[in-house]
Amino acid sequence: MCSLSQGSNKESFIRLIVNADDYGYFMSVSRGILEAIKTGAITATGIMPNRNNFDVLVEKIKAFDSIDLGVHFNLTFGHPLSKELGRSFEKWGGMFLGKAKLVFGILSGQIKLDHIAQELSLQIERCLNKDLRICFLNSHEHIHMLPPIFSITLGLAKQYNIPFVRYSGAEWCCGLEGSGLLRTLVLEIFNFLNIFSKPSNSPRLIGTSASGKLNLAYLERRFASLKPGRIYELICHPGFFDSEEIADPRLIAYHHWEVEYEILQSPQMRDLCKNYGIRRIGFRDIMF
Repeated sequence: MCSLSQGSNKESFIRLIVNADDYGYFMSVSRGILEAIKTGAITATGIMPNRNNFDVLVEKIKAFDSIDLGVHFNLTFGHPLSKELGRSFEKWGGMFLGKAKLVFGILSGQIKLDHIAQELSLQIERCLNKDLRICFLNSHEHIHMLPPIFSITLGLAKQYNIPFVRYSGAEWCCGLEGSGLLRTLVLEIFNFLNIFSKPSNSPRLIGTSASGKLNLAYLERRFASLKPGRIYELICHPGFFDSEEIADPRLIAYHHWEVEYEILQSPQMRDLCKNYGIRRIGFRDIMF
């Protein structure tokens, strides 16, 4: 899928990293990502290091040499790894509070940035201690783009020699409304504040305006706007849905896991890639 003939000049085609977020989020979602790896539908996935099934899922993904792995920082769902950060949430059972309360806590000084840095460091080290080759950093709900956290993220990438950090810019397209419009406005603000710290090697990110609900209409419209010779990263959320495991109606409303899973390996996706001169690659293909 998304391949060109051998000998093609790289300046004549569009290079696309297909990066699935949320490996480790839920077992059912992770099973879907593993199946998408098997079929070649995705080329990278970000691991959530602080979820309950981490050890089991790491062993499963180690079987696939073809996939590029990153740390999908999680500061908004479940429990932190850091005891210090966990104490900040003791009255809520030690669990993260969601992105709005986290941002307020950081900006008001109630949550210390050194505790955030420690948590993110522990999440990286949990992956490295499993002998995983980590080549990128990003985050659940783009929380690493909050300027104080973005600065920490860049520092950790340098400290641990991780070559790529996702830069989540605003994507103004495709009929934005509701939560999609709000997310894009927030990313626009973050982009304004972070622009001078943007890593020069970050692939251009697409898919944020259709996050959780990727569809063929979006892909056709967006692929038509991509430029030959450039490198892009498509954010996606393939997976399987298990109603016994995932009961939160907000998560169910936001994610179309199985729809994305089917789209990414569909004949229509292959045709779009062929028609627009798109070649699927991994981060390893642009490492040097």
